[in-house]
Amino acid sequence: MLKLVIRDTHHAAGLFLEQVDNVRQLIAELKALKRVPSASLYLEGLAERCLRRGWTVIPADPLIRGCTSRTHIVELHLDPNQPGAPFVGIYEPGEDGTPCRRLHDSLEGLASRLRLPPTNNTGTMPATVQQPSALAA
Repeated sequence: MLKLVIRDTHHAAGLFLEQVDNVRQLIAELKALKRVPSASLYLEGLAERCLRRGWTVIPADPLIRGCTSRTHIVELHLDPNQPGAPFVGIYEPGEDGTPCRRLHDSLEGLASRLRLPPTNNTGTMPATVQQPSALAA
């Protein structure tokens, strides 16, 4: 199980993902999503992908430092004003259970470090933000 925390410039949201066993798997799922500037829309898109796969998603608080769940935490920062965003921080439980940051990089940079295949970002987008199809004449 992993914990995901997504932050944008104004909000934060979190999920526990029970069937996601490793960071590599989660980074691949995040990379497949369309880029949106909102933490809630990004979280909604990921939750829809997970539910389609039959995975359990559990709402979680967006805390990192106060988290005592002893799980690995992946934190995604969405900031449209920062080049290279989104940024990803990966935390693992320290000896005392406090999360310790192990890696920090852009999503693309981290995917490259994990040797994930490139994607074209044509993944799913929540239905609420999908572009309307052209009307037939």
